[in-house]
Amino acid sequence: MRLKYQFYRTPIGHLLYYLFEIWRSKLFWPKGVSIGGYRSVYLCDLILVTLWLFGWPLVLLSLKAYISHPIIDVPGAVFCIFLGVFLPFLVFNALMSAVIFLHHTHPSVEWYGADDPIDPEECQRRSSVHILFPGQVNWIFHRIMEHTAHHLRPGIPLYNLLDGQTTVESKSGDVLVQKWNIAFHRETLSRCKLFDLDRRCWTDYYPGT
Repeated sequence: MRLKYQFYRTPIGHLLYYLFEIWRSKLFWPKGVSIGGYRSVYLCDLILVTLWLFGWPLVLLSLKAYISHPIIDVPGAVFCIFLGVFLPFLVFNALMSAVIFLHHTHPSVEWYGADDPIDPEECQRRSSVHILFPGQVNWIFHRIMEHTAHHLRPGIPLYNLLDGQTTVESKSGDVLVQKWNIAFHRETLSRCKLFDLDRRCWTDYYPGT
């Protein structure tokens, strides 16, 4: 478990977190105990996703055969499926992994233990980060980087997150806002390994060594 956690804090590992820990374990045919039991809406969603996983490659191969040649060689078919299915899927998972990391990890963010005497709303406000991306990028992410508002009101629609975040920041002076850039991303990966609940700060895996 420790090695896995340390791997997910590396430049490569933090991009794979969503694929293995969220998508596969909690979203795509997860164990019932992981989601509090199955409901009909879950099953319908999973069936649709499964049909897409099998149907979309067939659609791509059919289009390739129609456009180029009715007989598709194996390398060409593999390359077609890789570009049209696996590569977009891997890119999506990498982006989601990075987003989750940035939402909850920052040199100034504090984490809390289950028994820490802190108001739940204050905990949610102080343990999440509003990451500022360029407007076009934030639009692609459906405003999910306005994450403090999501923590305080998980049911708020994505299209209302910007207004919600603006309201939160206008009423609270302790909301952490950070402009994203490569240097900040690398510094966060370097500095934020483990959070020391006693000292209230981020530390290395082996402090003092």
